Amino acid sequence: HESRVGSTLVANFLASDPWALVFSESTPVANAILHCETCSVERQIQLFRDVIMLMGRSPIHKRLFFKLQSITCTKMEIALQAFPETSWVFLYRNPVQTMMSHLDPLKG
Repeated sequence: HESRVGSTLVANFLASDPWALVFSESTPVANAILHCETCSVERQIQLFRDVIMLMGRSPIHKRLFFKLQSITCTKMEIALQAFPETSWVFLYRNPVQTMMSHLDPLKG
């Protein structure tokens, strides 16, 4: 995701479900998908799958969501291959609106 596109709003909405476990820009997930340059594609896929499975273990939750950092979209093929049956969303906003939001002094 890019900043100021509404991804935090979506993550907070998903987290309002007591059966949902939501991770927002989690470092272990980003590290697993980005920082195994010397690994084979198969190893990268397995590493990503292992991290997701370990983080998602919960006796309470029935649904699992990850909001990934925008830099991870350069390696989305790893995520898609690791979980080919999993639905996913790429949230975006008109770039002009995003830039204007960054320039608005009232929005910090």
